Amino acid sequence: MLTGNHTDVLTIRPEGTTVKADAVRGLKAEMSKSGVEGNRRVFIIEDADRMTAAAANSLLKFF
Repeated sequence: MLTGNHTDVLTIRPEGTTVKADAVRGLKAEMSKSGVEGNRRVFIIEDADRMTAAAANSLLKFF
């Protein structure tokens, strides 16, 4: 996990200066899959405060 290669941990990072809606859409697709090594998965959104309005709304609509 420390090297960023764990199959059940997905990290979304900003593309440039913001987290874009396409990254959140990809995250939503990954959330529907089950874990490989266990029965749980972890999703991390780095710098979530830098999400675009479209990305934040997309994430809110999913939950």
